[in-house]
Amino acid sequence: MGGCADRQPEEPVAGARLKPDILCIGYGNILKQDDGLGPQIIQRLQAESFAGQETVTYLDVPQLDIDLTEMLANVRLSIFIDARMDDQQELVIVNQIEPAEEQVDYAHSTHTMDIPSLLQITQELYARVPLCYIVLPKGFSFEIGDDLTEQGKLAAAAAVDAVTQLIGKHLHV
Repeated sequence: MGGCADRQPEEPVAGARLKPDILCIGYGNILKQDDGLGPQIIQRLQAESFAGQETVTYLDVPQLDIDLTEMLANVRLSIFIDARMDDQQELVIVNQIEPAEEQVDYAHSTHTMDIPSLLQITQELYARVPLCYIVLPKGFSFEIGDDLTEQGKLAAAAAVDAVTQLIGKHLHV
């Protein structure tokens, strides 16, 4: 995950710039407190007003699914948002993601789909992938409950800022 050289976004499959050309996907379980950070951040971003907003499609999903490949193939930039559970102090970590280098095993279930595998499948099916980032806000509690923790709310606000900065950075690339 992350740490690769900055590459330029590729053109969408059809060869023409499509609007919207940025896809933000927040995922997680909204019934497990901070695990729902991804979907909560998507809701906040949809309510925001910022330059370039019209070029963005927002999705909140419980988990990654192979059905996302067509949408990924038709955008120049994708931003995934998911809560992380670790000991690092940063409220938000942003990493660039590349497709998996190894052939993806098409298991009978997508319950363990990860972003590099999803990008690799997109590359295989559509011969292109968007520039991709993951925004990882820090989760503090993953217990049953539909409200974010107070610390999780701070991480969500920082993640909204990180996503809007990424969008602004790539609007005119």
